[in-house]
Amino acid sequence: MRSENGSYDLRWLNFAHKLKEPCDFLKRIETRELPALPIDREGFASELPGIPAVYFVCKVGARKPLYIGRTTNLKKRWSLVEEFGERLPKKDHHQLKRALRCKNIELRWMKTPNEHLLVVEILLIQLYKPKWNTHGNAMSPTRFKQGMWGREK
Repeated sequence: MRSENGSYDLRWLNFAHKLKEPCDFLKRIETRELPALPIDREGFASELPGIPAVYFVCKVGARKPLYIGRTTNLKKRWSLVEEFGERLPKKDHHQLKRALRCKNIELRWMKTPNEHLLVVEILLIQLYKPKWNTHGNAMSPTRFKQGMWGREK
């Protein structure tokens, strides 16, 4: 955001400066070292912790995630997907249903405070550009660059 004289508002510069440290931290995360469970194992959701987390859907052993999401309760989110599977409404967790149909897929997660879930998810999506976080998703890098509520003016 620019002020009337064309310079950037100091609040935005301060905000960008404060994001540099979390971005550097997120770049150092090795996704293969995060806690993980294979999705194709029956009852896997019951083994998940009930914590707020950013989660990664990945091929077993791969570093780059296929999908990145967030939830305030990891166990609850995936229990619903596991219980209802394809019967979940189309708009609800469509990429998670997709993951259940695949083989050799695992769920990895990173415990994240509730108040940071959205920002961490967006930064990780921008960093990894996962294949399944598509243009239709409000948190995809393309949509975020346009502004979360449509194109910026």
